[in-house]
Amino acid sequence: MVIMEKFLVFTFILVILYYFLHKRFLANAEGMILSGIFFRVSLLFMVLTLINPFFILYVVNHSNILELGAVGDWLGGSTAPFIGLASFLMILATYFTQKDELKQTKLSYETQTNLLVKQNQMIDIQRFEQTFFNLVSLHHEIVNSISFDINGDSKVDGRNVLHKIYLKLSKSLEYNETQNSINHRYKSINKGYEAWYIEYEMFIGHFIQNIFHLLNFIDRQNMSFENKYQYAKIVRAQLTNTELLILFYNTISRIEKRKFVEMMRKYKLFKYLNTDHLLYNKDKEIFQMNFHMEEISQA
Repeated sequence: MVIMEKFLVFTFILVILYYFLHKRFLANAEGMILSGIFFRVSLLFMVLTLINPFFILYVVNHSNILELGAVGDWLGGSTAPFIGLASFLMILATYFTQKDELKQTKLSYETQTNLLVKQNQMIDIQRFEQTFFNLVSLHHEIVNSISFDINGDSKVDGRNVLHKIYLKLSKSLEYNETQNSINHRYKSINKGYEAWYIEYEMFIGHFIQNIFHLLNFIDRQNMSFENKYQYAKIVRAQLTNTELLILFYNTISRIEKRKFVEMMRKYKLFKYLNTDHLLYNKDKEIFQMNFHMEEISQA
């Protein structure tokens, strides 16, 4: 009976070992062969467990099965180390199996977390772009809604108004070029622009404020500068040369906020301003001093 118990325990361990090996190497053809061998060996030991007592009784040729006690003790002592080793291997198999399962669970969790982060980023980008393009559309609505009466008998709309009032600005910014001084030109621009702005603020105020809000909205986003610059290029593409000229004289006057000036420099809003259309040579010098366009990689 001792022999039978030992073989039953050993067979049970082999069956459990087969289960873990089969699970661990399921996707591996070599592993499946190995686990199949263990399974067949375990079946063999189960059969041997049943016939072993009678087989030993026949071979030893004892008439009394009780006389096999000494043989059973010997077999039990000789097989105990192997059963202990099998138990140890079983613990190792369990450990590695659980380790792999934990690793797979962790990878699955990290994958789901990354997908969730990317999904949230996509939602944030969609929200940003929706607001951004609404502001771009608002810019065109503001420009197209501008209406201006000339001498009370004719009317111009949209960008034609900006052209007309820029001509008024040109008159307001005239100065004596014989006074060849940058400081003198700055003073004449401030004086002329302020007088012009007071008269035409109702036409130009919303236009300038919306450009400021567009750039400020881009600048506040949590994204790389390269991405911000791409959106700023879209803003820049909406502006005609006349609009850029108005923004330039607005920028260098005392009326404009410092932050607006910094963002125009940062995102190079005047990159494609045709400086030949500036009113005076001193204005070109002022432009180079404030908005020198260095070559950059972005188009």
